[in-house]
Amino acid sequence: MEHCSEPEAYFLRGIIIPHVINSNYVLKTGASCGQHLTNNTKSHPAFVHSSATCSAGTKWREENNLPRSGNEYGPLTDRPDWSYADGRPSPPSKGAIKRKQQQEELAIRIDQLAEEVLMAKENYQRSLQATADEEVKRQRRQLKPKGELTSKLSPNRNRRKKQRKQGAVE
Repeated sequence: MEHCSEPEAYFLRGIIIPHVINSNYVLKTGASCGQHLTNNTKSHPAFVHSSATCSAGTKWREENNLPRSGNEYGPLTDRPDWSYADGRPSPPSKGAIKRKQQQEELAIRIDQLAEEVLMAKENYQRSLQATADEEVKRQRRQLKPKGELTSKLSPNRNRRKKQRKQGAVE
């Protein structure tokens, strides 16, 4: 990419501004953004830049939890422009109808996602309960200790055994 030092182009905040832009030349040649274009005579260079437009406070509005632009939502956008003298509301504009439809679609999507989150929580709780039940079943199926440990745990059982032996011996 060449840099032009001719007086027809100058810089403004890092953006190359040509003196004359021949849009037909750009359209005919199919040049993409950011390419250095020159006419056949090279007397009037043309530049096409791909820098973003001036955001005019977008960053500040986003930092302060406001809409990106001043006309996305709010009383100036949401309320009707006019009403009848007797107080009847005016018919909604095309933009208002479109915004209402978008809000309804968004609300439906939010409901669907909220239901999915609730189902995921329920499934997770069920899986936790299932693993706990499996652990209880595993412990029940586990072999029980025999011998001295059982005699220490249940002295009545040992007494009954002794009584049976004494009854059988006598």
